[in-house]
Amino acid sequence: LPLHAIQSGFVWQADFSAIVYHGEEGYTDFFAKRKIALGICKPAHRAAFSGGLVRTYGAGGDMDVKELERLPDRTVFSLSVGDPFSAPVLQERSAEIVGVALSACVGAGIPLHTATERLKDTSAPAALEVISTQGGAVYLLDASFSPDETEAALRAVRWRTAKRLICVVGCVGMRDYDRRVPIGCALERYADLIYLTADDPGFESVRSIAEDMMAEAASREKFRTISDRVEAIRTAVKIARSGDAVLFLGKGYEPYQLLGSKRVPYAEKATVLRAIRDK
Repeated sequence: LPLHAIQSGFVWQADFSAIVYHGEEGYTDFFAKRKIALGICKPAHRAAFSGGLVRTYGAGGDMDVKELERLPDRTVFSLSVGDPFSAPVLQERSAEIVGVALSACVGAGIPLHTATERLKDTSAPAALEVISTQGGAVYLLDASFSPDETEAALRAVRWRTAKRLICVVGCVGMRDYDRRVPIGCALERYADLIYLTADDPGFESVRSIAEDMMAEAASREKFRTISDRVEAIRTAVKIARSGDAVLFLGKGYEPYQLLGSKRVPYAEKATVLRAIRDK
C-alpha cells in the first residue's frame, strides 16, 4: 500500500510485515506506535524506524544497486557485493525498484544470490512487462492510463528502442476528458506510430475519443484509428520488425472491456500472445 492509505479505515489499526518508506512527512508517530517487522528505506531515513529490522537501499545502503547497461528488454545491474545481474525491469527508477525488491527478499530471509537469480526472469505485471521478444521486436505491456504514467512509460521505452516505438492505446469513454490531449501529446512526442483504439469506451465513439486525443497533435500522420482493440493489436504486431518496440498501454490486466452497456471478457496479454503466435 502507498503510505497515505494507512491513514484510512481499518488499515490504520493493522500491524505491518513490511513498509517501504520514501521520507514522506507525518509518519514518525505512526512508526513509533505500530509493530513493523521490516522497514525498507534509504539510509537517510533509517532513524524513522525506532524498532524492528531495517534494510536500506541506494547509495551507502545495504542494497546499493546501480544500472550498468540498458538493453531493449532488460537492465544490467551491479551490487556493492556480488556479481552483476540482469532483470527485465525497464522503469526509469529501475535501480531503486530492484533495491527495494532485494531488500524485501533479504529481510524475509531469502539469500541474496537466490533473490538476484529469481529477478532475472521476473518483471512487474503490466508495469512495462516484457511479454515477448519474438523476431527481434520487443513487446511490452503497461497499465498506465494517466498522462504522467503514460509519459513515464513512453520515455523509458524510447530510451531503449533502437528503431521504431509503436503504441496501441485508448482512453476511457464518458469521463476523464482532461486526460485525452495530454496523453495524445505524449504519444506524439515519443512514439513513431500510434494505433488509437478502444479502452473502455462505453457508449462513446472510439473515433470521437481518438479525435480528442489528436486535438493538439502537429503530426497527425503518426496516428491511426482502429476501433476494435484486438484488430489494433494484431496490426501493430504484424508490422513490427527487429529493433522495434511495441507498447500496449492502458488495459493491463483488467479482465474486461466496457463496450456500450456490456462488460465483455477481455485479456490483453493473451490477445498479444495470440497475435505474436499467428505472426
